[in-house]
Amino acid sequence: MKKVIFLFLALLFHLSVVGQTYSPELLQQAKTGDPDAMYNLGACYLDGLGVDPNDQDALYWIKQSANVGQPDALALLGDCYLYAWGVNQDYERAFHFLDKAIDKGNARAMNSAGECFYYGWGVEQNYEEAASFYTSAAENGDVDGMVNIGICYDNGEGVEQDIEKAYYWYNKAIEEGESGDAYARIGMWYFEGVVLEQDYQAAGTLFLNACMNYSQLGYDYLAEIYKKGYGVSVDNNKVSVFERGSVAAEEGDWDLAEQLLNTVLEDVARDFGYSIDEENNGEVEPIQFAEQKKPVQPETPEPKPEPEPVASAPVEEQPARLSDVDQNIPQASVANDNTFAVIIANENYQTESKVEYAHNDGNTFKTYCKSVLGIPESNIRMVTDATLNNIRGQVDWLHKVAEAYKGKATLIFYYAGHGVPDVKSKEAYLLPVDGYASSLITGFRLNDLYTTLSECPSRSTLVFLDACFSGSQRSGEQMKSARAVGIRAKGGTPKGNMVVFSAAQGNETAFPYKEHQHGMFTYYLLKKLKESKGNVTLGELGDYIIDNVQRKSVVLHTESQTPSVSPSSALSDTWKTISLVK
Repeated sequence: MKKVIFLFLALLFHLSVVGQTYSPELLQQAKTGDPDAMYNLGACYLDGLGVDPNDQDALYWIKQSANVGQPDALALLGDCYLYAWGVNQDYERAFHFLDKAIDKGNARAMNSAGECFYYGWGVEQNYEEAASFYTSAAENGDVDGMVNIGICYDNGEGVEQDIEKAYYWYNKAIEEGESGDAYARIGMWYFEGVVLEQDYQAAGTLFLNACMNYSQLGYDYLAEIYKKGYGVSVDNNKVSVFERGSVAAEEGDWDLAEQLLNTVLEDVARDFGYSIDEENNGEVEPIQFAEQKKPVQPETPEPKPEPEPVASAPVEEQPARLSDVDQNIPQASVANDNTFAVIIANENYQTESKVEYAHNDGNTFKTYCKSVLGIPESNIRMVTDATLNNIRGQVDWLHKVAEAYKGKATLIFYYAGHGVPDVKSKEAYLLPVDGYASSLITGFRLNDLYTTLSECPSRSTLVFLDACFSGSQRSGEQMKSARAVGIRAKGGTPKGNMVVFSAAQGNETAFPYKEHQHGMFTYYLLKKLKESKGNVTLGELGDYIIDNVQRKSVVLHTESQTPSVSPSSALSDTWKTISLVK
C-alpha cells in the first residue's frame, strides 16, 4: 500500500517534471551548454524551484536548450506560448515547438496538442484528433495524457464511450504518477451515483487523495460534501478551508492550498476512514485503491430499428435563412469606449443536451455590441462553449477592468446556455459545458456571479441571461441528468449598480425561436436594439422583451415564458431611465 507524505508533495511534483532544483552547480553546468541542464535551469526559474521565479531567465535557458533540440525544452517552450507563461500567447509558435517535440517522441507535447484540439485553441475543435493525441501521450507514459484519454472514454468524446477503458486509464495514471484528477474523476462516479452505486464515503476518500495530489476538483467536491453534509456532518469551517483551497489552486498557489489542507487534514482523514501514523511523521495512509469496486458500463436500451426509407421526389436544399435581426444591423454614431462586455455562448455540452442556437445568439449579440452600442472590439470578450474556469476568468477580467476605470465603466455580462437548480436550496446555477446537471459543484452559482460583479465599481452593470433554471432544455424537455423537475429556482439577488434581464421565471423554459434561429429572449432583445438603434432606456427594453416573449411563447409553444427585469435595491427607483448607450 502506497503512502503519501503531503508536506513534500509540491517539491516532489516539480522534481518529477524538472528532475532537480536550482543549485550553483546546475547553473555552471548550464553555462557549459549542457542541453538537459539548460532545460532544468529554465524550468527552475519558471516554477521558482530553489530560486525566485524569473520569466526572463526562464525563457532564456529554455530557448537555449530548445535551440539544440532538447525534447523536453521544445515541449515546455511550446507550452509557454500555449498558456502565455512569461510570453504573449501565440498558438502558431506554440504549434511550431510542439510539433518539433512530438517528432522527437515527447509525450508532454502530445498531450498539449491534444488539449489544443479538445478546446479548439488555435485550431478547429476536434475531439477525434484530441483523443488520438491523448492516446499517444498516455501510451508514451504521460500521466496527464492518461487522465485526458480517460475523460474521453468516460464522456464518449472522440471515441466510443467505454467506462472500463476510462477506469483503466484513471487507474494507470494513479499508479504511474499519483494523479489528483484521476482520483477526483473516479470520486465523481461515487458522488453522482451514475457509473457506480452512490457512496459518499468512498467519494470523499478519493477526493481527499485528489487534494493531496494537486487537483482543484478535490477541493471543490470536498467543499460541497461538507456544505451539504453528504456522508459527514455539515462543517462550515471545512467548507471555508476547501473553498479557499480551490481558489488558491485555481490561481496556481499550491503552497497556500497545501497549508489550508494541512489545517484540517487529520480531522478530514478520520472522517473518511484514514489512519494517521503519529509515529511516522504524520504520514497519511490512503485507501487501497485496488479494493474499490470496478465500474460497469451503464446499460443502454436496444436501438429501435430504422424505418424503411420511402422514395420521394428530390427536394432542392434551401439555403439557411437569416433572421431579420441578423441583417441590416444599424451602425453606432458614437463610441462607448468605457463599456466592456463578456459574452458566454454555451451550445455544445460534453455531458448534457445541446442548447440550440446559443452560438448564434452570442455571435449576433457581439455584433450588436460593436455596431449598435459602439463598444470597441478590444472591450469585448466572447467565449463559446465555456468551461467553469473560462467563465471565472472572464468575470475576473471584468473585475480588473472595473477597478482600473475606478467606477467610470459600464459592464455587460451576457450568457446563453443551460441553467440548473439546486433541488434542496432552490438556488440557480449557470452550467459550463464541462459541468454536470446532477453535480452542482461543477456549476457557477448565480448569486456568486452577482456578488462578484457587485464588487466591481461601475456606472452600471447589466446582466442578460438567456437561460432557464428549472432543469429544462430549450426544447422544453428535462435535461437528461437533471434531478430537478418542475421546481421554481430562486433567481438570485442583484447587488450594487446591477440590473438583471432574465429569459424566464424559475419554473419555466427559455424557448428557442426556430424560425429566427435564436433563443426567443435574445431575438426580442436584438430586435429592440435594432429598431431603436440603441437609443433605448432599460425600462423600455424590459417592457418590450417581456410583452413580446410572453405572447409569442404561448402562440408557438402553448406554454408561458415570462422574462423579468430585476434591479438591485440601489437602482430600484432609477433603473428604468438608464440609457443603454452612454
